Amino acid sequence: MRVLYLLRHARPIPPDRARSDFDRPLSTAGRIDAAKVSHVLSTEGVTRPFVISSPANRARETTEIVIASHGWSPNYESRIYEAELDTLIALISQIEDVYEDAILIGHNPGMESLLRYFTGELRAMPTAGLAKVVLEIDAWRGCANANTQVEWLVSP
Repeated sequence: MRVLYLLRHARPIPPDRARSDFDRPLSTAGRIDAAKVSHVLSTEGVTRPFVISSPANRARETTEIVIASHGWSPNYESRIYEAELDTLIALISQIEDVYEDAILIGHNPGMESLLRYFTGELRAMPTAGLAKVVLEIDAWRGCANANTQVEWLVSP
C-alpha cells in the first residue's frame, strides 16, 4: 500500500505583464494557506515522504513552506509545470519504492486530471487543495492500474 498526497500550489499573486506565469510568487493569503497544509500533513503523521514539485515559483514557494518544519527534502521536476495526465502518472511510477508516501505539488488542470483519474469523479482542486489518495500497490510503478481510494480532499 502506498499513499499519495496531491497538492495544488497555494494562491499566487494575480497575473501581470511584468512577470511570466512561471515566475508568479505566492500571495500573502497563499503563504498562510501553505502553512495550513503543512499542519494537515503533520496531523497525518507523514514522516519521510518523497516530495516532488513543479519548479514554478508559486509551487516552489508552496513546497518550501510545507516542508520547512518537517525537514523533508524536495525534488523539483520541470515536467510537472503544464503537465498532462500521462506525464504525471509516469513521474509517480518512477518514485523509488523505499518511499511509502509521496507528495506531488503541481498545477491545474493536471492535478484535477490526476484526481479524476484516481477517483473516476470530477472534483475541483482549489489552490492549496490537498487530497489523500491510497493506492493498493506494492510498488509505485503499478500506480497507473492501482485500486485507489481518496480518503479526503481538503482546502484551507
